[in-house]
Amino acid sequence: MANEQEQLNPEQLWREVARGRLYFEMGGLSFAVKKGATPTEFGLHVWGHGAVAVVGKPDPTASEYMLSEGKEHIKFIPDIQVNYDYLEDDRAQMTISNGCWGGFGKKRWRSANYWGLSQEQVCEYCHECYRAWGEQIGLTIGTHPQEDGSCQIRATRP
Repeated sequence: MANEQEQLNPEQLWREVARGRLYFEMGGLSFAVKKGATPTEFGLHVWGHGAVAVVGKPDPTASEYMLSEGKEHIKFIPDIQVNYDYLEDDRAQMTISNGCWGGFGKKRWRSANYWGLSQEQVCEYCHECYRAWGEQIGLTIGTHPQEDGSCQIRATRP
């Protein structure tokens, strides 16, 4: 096993780590749904705490949050594209395409399908994750999936 991993280049290793994270997260969501929880309930359970410690302060501006979030997307999701639509103190929006936290690559929803999850369940979970995270840092954050497969993430200060 160690020799096999030594032969992989950093790009291949990064993709394997990203797939592992996706597999782990979709597996947890699937388990929760099979035990009777909704994707919203599981999203709140997983992401309903810890935001201030991770973000580093209790009240970032919308643009500070969005720039940080975009950086995380680029770091952890292979091939993703992030475009900042607007970045202001009280409102910010980015559009992500070519993948998301719910899947990436040629067979984007492969992991969700493997775990018996629909795209709608994954999107519901993701929406709650952002909502719960934002609530902790004084922002209203929402996801807005688009027909072309991209998703807009908006943060506003209420």
